[in-house]
Amino acid sequence: LLNETTQQQILSMYFSDDGHKYNMARLPIGSSDFALMSFNYAPYPNDYDLDNFKLTYYDTQHIIPFIQSSLNSFTSSTYSKLTTDFMFIASPWSAPGWMKENNEMTCGIDTCLLCKLKDDNRTKTTYAKYISQFITEYNKAINHSIYGITPQNEPEYCPQFYEGMHFDPQTEGEFI
Repeated sequence: LLNETTQQQILSMYFSDDGHKYNMARLPIGSSDFALMSFNYAPYPNDYDLDNFKLTYYDTQHIIPFIQSSLNSFTSSTYSKLTTDFMFIASPWSAPGWMKENNEMTCGIDTCLLCKLKDDNRTKTTYAKYISQFITEYNKAINHSIYGITPQNEPEYCPQFYEGMHFDPQTEGEFI
């Protein structure tokens, strides 16, 4: 983890008048290949009502404070007055393992055909609710609206050692 001085330098390089002046960033829904650990917001199997949905310590102590600093850096720049608003696009790398055919967040070796969302309406509905609940919780936590979502990061890729989920075009279209 970066110290506060280094974080501020990076934020300035990305969002300030002297930096790149970015006004968009991507948020992973759950862990990604860049996360320090694997996590999701519904870790208990068969929690179809998402009664135990909860943002993690990693989110509340690291990601959300960094996002808030990013927003502060952006809104304090004169460039922000020339643009509409700061936009976040959220993308999941994987559904919680219990929602997938292989019951894992990763795809593993030679399991692309099993590294997909279970093919039943209850699971699909729960996964849609999972994404929606993430957006609701993050909007509250960062006090800012998420601009858009994608249904899946790298939908046809099946990573062996980090989170992923295979979504072929037809299945992804049906899910949407």
